[in-house]
Parts: sequence; C-alpha cells; structure tokens
Amino acid sequence: MSLLSRFLQSPPVRVPTLFPPRVGPGDPRIFSFNSERPNIIRDLVTRVVDQYTRDDDRLLFLLNDAANAEVRRLATQRDAEAEVSLDFWRKLLHRLGKMSHGDRIASLDKIVQRMGDDVAGNFDVRVFRATRRMVPGVLTAIMDPSSLPHEIVRNGWPRVDALVTAEGPIQRLRELAKIGTLVLVPTHSSNLDSIALGYLLDREGLPPVVYGAGKNLFSNPLISFFMHNLGAYRVDRRVQARLYKHVLKTYSCLMIERGYHS
Repeated sequence: MSLLSRFLQSPPVRVPTLFPPRVGPGDPRIFSFNSERPNIIRDLVTRVVDQYTRDDDRLLFLLNDAANAEVRRLATQRDAEAEVSLDFWRKLLHRLGKMSHGDRIASLDKIVQRMGDDVAGNFDVRVFRATRRMVPGVLTAIMDPSSLPHEIVRNGWPRVDALVTAEGPIQRLRELAKIGTLVLVPTHSSNLDSIALGYLLDREGLPPVVYGAGKNLFSNPLISFFMHNLGAYRVDRRVQARLYKHVLKTYSCLMIERGYHS
C-alpha cells in the first residue's frame, strides 16, 4: 500500500489541547461534547450489550452475522483497515461456536466499544470559531465564484446571504432550542448541504448540531479535519452487519436523549 493511501486512511487529526476552551452556561450543548464523549461511548456499549445478556441464541446469531459480514467486506478491501481487523474477525468466526456465553458477551462488549469509538464524533470550539469566519467565503466561491473578487473587496459576504436563505418561524425555533432538543430533517442533494446548513444555523442564531456523514468523506484529510472537529459522526455504508446498524441507531438516540441537537 502506498504512503498516500495510508495517510488518507489514517485517523482524523485533532487540534492539541493544552488548555481546554472554557464553556459558559449559555454556550451550545455541543460545546461540552468532548468532555462527555467517554461516558457517551460507555452508555452506548452498556445499552447494546444489555439487550443480549439473557439470550444466548440471539447473541450467537448477532456475532455470527457481524463476523461473516466483516470477513466478506475486509477480504475484498485489502487496505490498512483489513490489515488490522481481518484476522480478528476470522478468529472470532472460527471460535464462536465453542465460546461460553460469558466469552461471547466479552467479545460483543469489545466490538461495540470499537465500533462506538469509530462512529462517535468530536467537537472543537476553536475549530468551530475559525470555521464560521471561513465558511461564507467558501460558499461564495463554490456557489457564485464570479462574485468572489467583489465580495473580498467589500470585506463582507452579502452574496452568500442571498444564496442561502431562511424562511419560517426562526424565532420560534430559537426559543424551542433553549427548552428542548431540535431534530432537523433536511433534504439531501449534495455534500455541500451540511456546510450550507451549518452556516445558516449559525447566521440565524441557532445552535450547531451533530450529524452523520459518510465515512468516504473522511478519506480527504482536509475535509476530514473539519468534519471530525465539528460534530460529525462517521457512518460507514460498507458495513452491513446488523450489529453496526444497531450501534448507529443507539448512538443517534443517545445524542437526542442527552440534549444534543441533531
């Protein structure tokens, strides 16, 4: 495998933290995400594993399905992930029928922990504050590049405000965001949607949200850096195991239950 391929598949880069940014009482809920991340993953593991502790047949079926699905997927990938994980799944598949119930539970715990850590996002307040200054120019350059020189000269971005508009009871949404959890259900037409929506929410005084993003988008180091540090959680559509889909659903539910706008 080439050095470039290994670099593109490396974990997303996080900004080093010597002094964690202070989070005030009026700041958006997501500003506190990183401090809660370990507990969120722990709750995720507990919630998933607890559903199978008393039913060994369901547990065996779940693990067998996951191991078979992952062996099939990784055997064709031949990348860094396959080098690390394929042997684990093959050994699990070979041993599964002979394992005790306790060993199967321990294996499930380990797998869910690994999946949860891969799915769970990250949020860096410093990256968020820097990005909110950059996004208007980026959106203008993508959506109406001919106007970019004029916008730069004006030292403002009125064009993007005409391109990205908000309608409806915005003030009511601001009020609701203070007393409950917002769940956005946007239509999806391109990879630009999450950037435009994030900009619109910030411009209209609405809180940032957590959101699922295809893991393929994280293959670009630059895009990965921003998405990984702005609340996106990774969804690997190549993984067909029932267990993985269970983990994704549980993670999404936990986010909403904990008050993270989604």
